[in-house]
Order: sequence, then C-alpha cells, then structure tokens
Amino acid sequence: DQYGNVYAYGSYNDYQLVKINSSGAFQWIYTAVGFGYYTLGSSIYGDFALDELTSTSYLVEGWDGTGPGARIFKINALGIQTAIFSGNSNMNEMWRAEYSRCHEKIVIAGGGTTTPSYNAALVDTNLTNMSIVQVVPPSEHTDMCLLSIDPSSNYCYMASVFFNSPTYDKKIFKCPLPSIAPYTYAVNHGHLFCEINSVNYIPLSSGFSSANGLNGMAVNSSWLYTYDSDSLKRWDKNTGALVAAIDVSPT
Repeated sequence: DQYGNVYAYGSYNDYQLVKINSSGAFQWIYTAVGFGYYTLGSSIYGDFALDELTSTSYLVEGWDGTGPGARIFKINALGIQTAIFSGNSNMNEMWRAEYSRCHEKIVIAGGGTTTPSYNAALVDTNLTNMSIVQVVPPSEHTDMCLLSIDPSSNYCYMASVFFNSPTYDKKIFKCPLPSIAPYTYAVNHGHLFCEINSVNYIPLSSGFSSANGLNGMAVNSSWLYTYDSDSLKRWDKNTGALVAAIDVSPT
C-alpha cells in the first residue's frame, strides 16, 4: 500500500491474509474461516484485491457451492472483517480481482456454471451491489481466469481458459472500464490457462491444484505481458499484436 506495507494471501484451509510492514515485521494475520468452499479434497482459492490508499483488502472466493454464489470479504487496515458480500447466483466463480482506484470498484474476472454465463463483475466498496457482465455472447460459455488493470488508461485485460468455448477460449480481451463490455478486441493468446491449475506444471488430472498461481498477466504503460508457467509473452496492448515470446521453463 502507499505506506510501504506488503500483503500476502494464501495458506490452505482456512485461507489467511497477512500484513507485513516495510521493516519485514508481521502486523497481523487474518483467517478467513470457512472461506473458499472445501470440496474434492481441497479448498478453492480465488484472489484478493487491495485498495492501496485505505489499506483495505477484498478477498474473493474462487468457487462456493454452499450459497447463492462466490463470496467477498472486506478486511480493513487493522485486519478486521468489516463487510461480507454473500454471493450472486449468476457469478459463482471468481478467479481474479483487482481494485480500480479511478472508479472505486472491485473488478472481478470469473464465470461459472450458470446459463447464460457471466464472465466479469463490478462490486462497490461497501459490498452492497454487484453488476455482472457478459464479456462474450450469452450463447457461449468460458471463464475468465486472469485480469490486469491498465494503470495508464481506462481499460483492463482478461484472459479466458482453454477448454470451454471453441470460439472464445484462449483469448485475451481488452475491455473498457467501468462498463467492461463490449470488449475492444479479442486475440488468441495460445496459452493453456485454466482457472484451477497451471497446466504445464500441474496437470488437470493430478487433483493437487485448486488455484492458477503459476499463471500471470500484467500491464504497464507500454506493454501487456502473459505467462503460463512456461512461456512468457509480450503484447502490444493497443492492438493485441504479439511482439515477443520466450520459453522460461526448460521443460
């Protein structure tokens, strides 16, 4: 945050959020009891977003099969839970979240099993209202498993998984904020992105992964980058053209 504190979210079951100051000293650990619905031998990791100005964190569930949809917990600068979003039945999977300082909204990339499928959402900081968005046509179904907000424009970028929709899988979407849809462009990314696996290192059949932490997307004032635990790619963020690629992993 703007005060030099670092936040990390992880653990296993239950998930935990830790705050560390600029000297490396632990400030607090928040335990999200019952968060990340436990199923199939593991709990489902989602993501967290940080408001750097207020030091407020927003934890999102990857999936929750116990209620109307995936939930959001709001944690203040002191490590105290101050609000809960209990879920929306049209958004039962949340795989990435970022805080948009310009719009004071939590931007969420996800999906789910609903018909039609919604791929993204905006949530206010009080966790009272969720606006769900169909990035792709309602007749299609794909999950958005990566997200990055451009710090120099009113756009965000999302990446879809590789196995749901022949038309909209393996795509990078450039989306305007705050509307998210309609997208500006959709280009093939060629990665094996998955919402609960990093396929190159943790096969879907392994049963050991419930997160996609080895996958990544980042954008700066010049370029967009994607990484799937094997290949690192650089993109022209304005046009979606692939500029360069390198194999990072030797296997």
